[in-house]
Amino acid sequence: MPATVGRFKSMTTLELSSAGLVGEIPTEVGDMQLLSVLDLDSNNLEGQIPEDVGNLKNLKELYLASNKLSGTFPAFFSDNDGRLEVLSLNWNDSPFSQTLESVLDTTKLPTSLRVFECRWCGFSGVLPDENREDTN
Repeated sequence: MPATVGRFKSMTTLELSSAGLVGEIPTEVGDMQLLSVLDLDSNNLEGQIPEDVGNLKNLKELYLASNKLSGTFPAFFSDNDGRLEVLSLNWNDSPFSQTLESVLDTTKLPTSLRVFECRWCGFSGVLPDENREDTN
C-alpha cells in the first residue's frame, strides 16, 4: 500500500478491499483526518496495525479482515472519542499476540462499538464474564 495515500486529507471513505495490496499499512494513513470508513479487507497486508490509525478521530468503521496482520493489539482504540462503531479483524492469518481478556482489559474499547469481529484472528482465552451480555 503506497504511503502517498496520506495525501488525500479530505477523503471520507477509502474502500480498497480485495485490491491486491501487499506490505504494511503505511503510517501516513493517519493523516487522512476526515476518514470515517477504512476498508482494507481481503488483501495481503502484514505487520502491526499502525498506532497512527489512532489519529483518525472521525473513524467509524475499520475493516481489516482477511489479511496477515499480527503483533499486539493497538491501544489507540480507547482514544477514539466514542466514534468507532465497527471493528472487523476476522481471518487474519498471523495471530495477535495477546489474550482476548487482556485486549478487553487494556484497550478499553469505545462504548460506541457496535460490531467487534475477531473470528480466527489468533486471540487466545475466553470472553470475560463482565463482557458478556446477560441473557436472563
